[in-house]
Amino acid sequence: MTLIKDFRLCHGLLFDQSGVRLAHKRAVQANWSIEESPKTRPSVQLTNIHRTRDTFVYANNLALDKERTLFNPPKPFSRFKENNPLYDETPDNAVIFRIDKELWNINLTREDIKPTDEFVEAIKKAIEHNTPLRALDDVFSEYGYWMNCKVKVGCRLERFIQFQTSALGNEYDHEDVELFQTEWIGDESLDRENGAYKEICAEWSKRIHPLRSSYLLSADSSLIRIEKIGEWLEYSPTTASQWSVIERADFVPTYKLLDESLIAKVERLFSDETEVLMTGESPIDCQCADICQVKFFKPLLSDAYKVDGDVYNSGKRCDVAVTLYFASIYGFSLEIEWDEFPKEVEVMYVKWKLTGNRAKI
Repeated sequence: MTLIKDFRLCHGLLFDQSGVRLAHKRAVQANWSIEESPKTRPSVQLTNIHRTRDTFVYANNLALDKERTLFNPPKPFSRFKENNPLYDETPDNAVIFRIDKELWNINLTREDIKPTDEFVEAIKKAIEHNTPLRALDDVFSEYGYWMNCKVKVGCRLERFIQFQTSALGNEYDHEDVELFQTEWIGDESLDRENGAYKEICAEWSKRIHPLRSSYLLSADSSLIRIEKIGEWLEYSPTTASQWSVIERADFVPTYKLLDESLIAKVERLFSDETEVLMTGESPIDCQCADICQVKFFKPLLSDAYKVDGDVYNSGKRCDVAVTLYFASIYGFSLEIEWDEFPKEVEVMYVKWKLTGNRAKI
């Protein structure tokens, strides 16, 4: 239970420039399974990265599925793309050197994941809010945009170095990630004669600087010198302060965990589909014939609507341009551009129709 509490598996995820953050409030309650990792040997990884988005993905241990769910979020997360490092294509140069010892695989069973009552109520209130899109965004900021259903926990030593774009020279100006990874050869202990150690260290030394005089950072921010890695591998699996999440996978949007009726309402709010929601005929005051004002019987949820109209005089359509001049939740004003005002006026009015997304207004 200590393990579950420490890693807050039932909290959603948020992504920003500082990395992956666990949401403040718990989005779900779930059953999970914990299994010892089948990998008994530590692994060593050297990753060379050339784009900001890839730096973010590898630095935050995100394992993407084939559909690349995180890069193709559903419309309810359309605002999720704004200022998000997952979508930043800026050239970048970073190198990550890691030594991992996997301990447990933790899986949340999707069928057994249930949203908390607090999360459900927050979503319902946001949908009924007079600005539902902003309210929903606030809810996701508190409960998380995503849940990840697969987590690997283990012990990790890491060195992360980020360079100015020009620091590594043109020979490193690639578009793709270069990943070198291998398992230890031989027994569990690590020494300078270990084949995997020598192979990756040689690559690291060629690209950065001699690793022999360097150090790595552990989960509790301790500095572990290279010659002490063997000792660290012996005590870290039994020391909770050395455990961390070393991979996150199988991402699902938090709102997809709600019941079908709420999912439909959330998706409808972000839909681009529009329909005619209101029609009417409003008289034109000849003393102020270039403006027609319409007041609603009750306020709408938002002013995200369009209005089209035609002017009629004594039942005949006038050839004039009618445009939406002002819109609010209480009503709207139409501007009428006359080339020539009629000499004879009996009954003059604007026949208008209001279109928009029913869920939004």
